[in-house]
Amino acid sequence: MARKIAVGGLSLALGWTLMMGGCLVADDETASTEASVEDSDAVLVSSVSEGDYVIRSVATNKCLDVPSSSTADGTRMQQWTCNGTNAQKFHVSPTTDGYWKIVNVNSDKALDVRDVSTAQNAVIQQWSYSGGANQQWKLVNRGGTQFSIHARHTDQAVDLAWGDAADGTDILQYPYGGTANQRWVLDKVSGGPSPGARTLKVINNCAAPIWVAHSTNVQGAQNVKLTRGAAYTYDVPEGGISATRFWPKTGCDESGRNCTTGDSVAPCPAGGCQPPFESKFEATFAAKGSTAQTWYNLSQVDGYTLPFKVVPRGVGAEQGSCITSDCSGLSLSQCPGDEDLGNGQFPAYAHQDLRVRD
Repeated sequence: MARKIAVGGLSLALGWTLMMGGCLVADDETASTEASVEDSDAVLVSSVSEGDYVIRSVATNKCLDVPSSSTADGTRMQQWTCNGTNAQKFHVSPTTDGYWKIVNVNSDKALDVRDVSTAQNAVIQQWSYSGGANQQWKLVNRGGTQFSIHARHTDQAVDLAWGDAADGTDILQYPYGGTANQRWVLDKVSGGPSPGARTLKVINNCAAPIWVAHSTNVQGAQNVKLTRGAAYTYDVPEGGISATRFWPKTGCDESGRNCTTGDSVAPCPAGGCQPPFESKFEATFAAKGSTAQTWYNLSQVDGYTLPFKVVPRGVGAEQGSCITSDCSGLSLSQCPGDEDLGNGQFPAYAHQDLRVRD
């Protein structure tokens, strides 16, 4: 199925939502789950722009937290089970030379190394922002959606003490060693793309995690893991991008490889990769302001694994051929098991099972 979208003006911007929807639920459940996923706000990021974030430990999947929603200077930071409160939301904004300040949304106090200490294991606290180097942070991408966070005055990393999984564990500074308790995932909960930006947003509506893979000409993290309800946004460059391809992978290891489905490139599972079957979203984005057309294709040329839905957003959405394409009703039970490919002329091909197993 192909859709062509006319890009008819210099100011036109299209926002896209590609929904991997309806997995592992009955058809009559699909509609009820779509609304909650479509309204999902948290977006995992592989690059940081100004906005509000929830900051989660890679080691424990728990959140950076201000104890008891305190607004007092000197309150020690801790980890706590994620709960969606403003005590766990931080406004990240640029300062100078690539550094950022990180300010709690509830208290309006900044992340701060106590007493401007240069010592290992110095406490990370909140304090009124004054622009000190102990209140400015470098965010270093460590692959995919993981970051280390470094104090400007020491370059030491924000560290979950001993990687302890308990609620209330202290947050300290410590020299970076690459361990999971020094890596963090940032979930953007407000801010969004800049006005006029073109994006492709992928949301997982499956009960199980998916990993999003894409062709090498796409700028953005590869093999992003999305749990149910999570989303990831890819930016489309102003110069456009041709012949892109995105697909979901399932049953992967934590790096997004050695998957049950979707690994059509090495390393493949032990059973091999032929044919490379997966649901695919393909698109060519025209250069912004050009008279060329943006189009997308929902390809089942290699079969399909998960159902999905594509929803256009922005100026021109749901007009002409720029309309929602709903493949959320795809079901493995509907795969053709007795297809007539003989056309009356080749009896040997009158009963063909086109299902791929194992």
